[in-house]
Amino acid sequence: MGIVFRQSIKSSLVIFFGAFLGAVSNLIYPYVLSQTQLGFFTNIIYWSALLQVFMLLGTGSVLAVFIQKYPEDDEKRKVLITIGMLATFLTTVMFSVGYLFCKEYIISQYQPADQTLVREYFYWTPLLLLLMSLGTLFEMYLLSQTKTAISAFSKEVLVRLVNLALIGLLATGALSFKAFIITNIFVYLLPAIMLMYVSSTTSGFGISTNWKVFSRTEYAEILRFAWYHLLLGVSLNIMGYLDTLMLATLDTRGMETVAPYRIAVFIISVAIIPYRAMSTSSISTLNKAYIDNDIPHLRNLFQRAGSNILLVTAGVFLLIVCNLDNIVKILPAGYDVVKPIVLILALGRLLDIATGVNSELINLSKYYKFNFKVSALLIILLYSFNRLLIPSWGIHGAAWSATITLVLFNLAKTFFLWRTMNLHPFTRNNILILLIALCVGVVGYILPVFVNVGSAITTACVDLLIRSSIIGGLYFLLLMWVKPSEDLKTYLASVKRDRRLF
Repeated sequence: MGIVFRQSIKSSLVIFFGAFLGAVSNLIYPYVLSQTQLGFFTNIIYWSALLQVFMLLGTGSVLAVFIQKYPEDDEKRKVLITIGMLATFLTTVMFSVGYLFCKEYIISQYQPADQTLVREYFYWTPLLLLLMSLGTLFEMYLLSQTKTAISAFSKEVLVRLVNLALIGLLATGALSFKAFIITNIFVYLLPAIMLMYVSSTTSGFGISTNWKVFSRTEYAEILRFAWYHLLLGVSLNIMGYLDTLMLATLDTRGMETVAPYRIAVFIISVAIIPYRAMSTSSISTLNKAYIDNDIPHLRNLFQRAGSNILLVTAGVFLLIVCNLDNIVKILPAGYDVVKPIVLILALGRLLDIATGVNSELINLSKYYKFNFKVSALLIILLYSFNRLLIPSWGIHGAAWSATITLVLFNLAKTFFLWRTMNLHPFTRNNILILLIALCVGVVGYILPVFVNVGSAITTACVDLLIRSSIIGGLYFLLLMWVKPSEDLKTYLASVKRDRRLF
């Protein structure tokens, strides 16, 4: 677990830096783009992020998990990589044909005021989809090589650095809105090339068309694994993006409503950065323990991973929730709704974090079909909630739909793991972490505004820094006193001994 904790720290730092760049971008967006333009930009990126899972046909999960069954020098690894690349390319081509054929129907689903924008950039979506899909395919391969930090850098830092430069050019008038959109599509070529290159340097990577290296039985097993992980990936992505995408079609304000919702979703995405980094880094060790049928070790890894994720994520949530008023003050007029939306979405995400890496463990086990079955059911519920709540409650309805569905999803997974494998993520350490977070949260809530200097934005920025320092410092000191994580103690001891963070 030590290498996982270190890799998690690396990935978390990279992703946090990317999140900082994303935060800067998201603060600039509302001042440079109209709400309709920002809503459209969000819509095209989110649709591609959702559809790319279809393009992979489950081969990403095969590369991340299934490929570990074979030694590095086994040609079967190369055949699996070849299958993944071919499947991604051919599926994207077939999708593009259907997408173009349904052009008028797709455009008609949007509000009349937004249809001109959708029509103008309609033909660029397949290219964006292909670039995103290839990047994700090689990212999934690198997961099997425990190289999560480089994947995080390519998607979280590289893309956002270029995006930030493009925003600057747009703000100065050097780029038109049309050039901004098209250039942002080509930006996704960068992580695809970088991840492909890094993948090519790993042992066992290569291309092979020796299809006979697998037996029919093995192909059937691979197909079943890929099929159910495709369905699961589609389900999870739909749960992650459906609320935002349905806002554009069901809310009478259309794309305009998507803009503040995007900001709220981004804030929540910052809060779950440790979960994304640490859960991803845990996959290879969990998978090895499961393959070795070492249940005591598997239980230990599962619970320690959950505690570590909760420890870091709770701290980030504290910083965000206690600074929501400052965040809203930094945004321009029209974004006040961000605060209640963040609080609603946070409820579901906090439960998600508290239940640990339950999805990841189920995906690795022989029970991997369960995640798809329950998520497919919840997609129906999410769609129904959105259809019911968005027309009546608008943006608040979308947030409540997402939160209710996420809560139900995690309760189902936690109960299933307990019944089938006698595993649960809850430990004494988790309770201690939550108590510490609660105490610090109370302090953060009652803290007054510390300064009142110059403009409202300046005051908010200074207060945010002071408040975050107090809350973060207090949380860290209490963690050092209580020491609720063995991995945290080991990590800090190694930092002190080796005088380095990694």
